[in-house]
Amino acid sequence: MAELSAPSALGDRLLAAVIGAFEAAAVDLGCRLGWYGALADDPATAA
Repeated sequence: MAELSAPSALGDRLLAAVIGAFEAAAVDLGCRLGWYGALADDPATAA
């Protein structure tokens, strides 16, 4: 496996941090909108 250069490694770490921040924001939004409570009452199934 090839070793990443310093700027490339930094870019990868920044991208991972941004993705993590968006995932945390999505969970927070879901809690605020009550989506998780709705799923706890009745599971969301396709059929």
